Amino acid sequence: MLSRFRNALREQGLATLGFRGLASLAAWMTAGRLRVVWYLLIAQPVRHDWRIPAKMARAVAIRVLRADDPVLAQAPRPAAVIADRFAQGAVCIAAMRAETLSGFLWLCPVQYVEDDVRCIFVLPASGEAWWDFDVWIPPGERNGVVFAKLWQAAHDFLRASGARWTCSRITRMNAASLGAHRRLGAVTIGHALFLCGRRQQVTIASRAFLHFSRGADAAPRLHVHPPYTPATPSEATPTSPRALP
Repeated sequence: MLSRFRNALREQGLATLGFRGLASLAAWMTAGRLRVVWYLLIAQPVRHDWRIPAKMARAVAIRVLRADDPVLAQAPRPAAVIADRFAQGAVCIAAMRAETLSGFLWLCPVQYVEDDVRCIFVLPASGEAWWDFDVWIPPGERNGVVFAKLWQAAHDFLRASGARWTCSRITRMNAASLGAHRRLGAVTIGHALFLCGRRQQVTIASRAFLHFSRGADAAPRLHVHPPYTPATPSEATPTSPRALP
């Protein structure tokens, strides 16, 4: 048991282990009525140098799916959730082997209405950043070319759209996802903690943001700013990333 604890401490860190214990205790003491969610808010730059070997790339095709694409029937997500994403203006980039769905990721401009907690993440009006979410790859494909092909296609799409950053939220306890994003150059730009009851929700975020809501029509709006990258060498560059206002 001590060895397992040391391994978990090394892999996740003391803060993450402590939060995991706190969240489990809160759920147990309230018979599941209180849920504690902690997100890291991250931003990764849109890359111009992403290329994978052509021989590997040919094994997987990329398709930008429309709302009525029959391939979506293979996606392990409820139809209502998928429809809501397209209604927000989200884009679904899919990896295909013949006509079989082998993975997908979603991108959203302007703002993203979170479906796990009550929150709207608002992106800069300049269009310099999009929101990426719900990267799904089946277990048998996770160590192969699908991950690289999906992200190459996503960065090509974002670059063509004029974006320089993609932002997202990652559950603090999801070390695998956090590590994958950091390998793509992601940096942490903020935090958001949600205490979710049956109807009530308390939101505590970076820069002393505090919000209380009682219903779905009162979601907090968190403005997310990626690290600033000057368009020309003459522009000043801050010494640290901007976070949530």
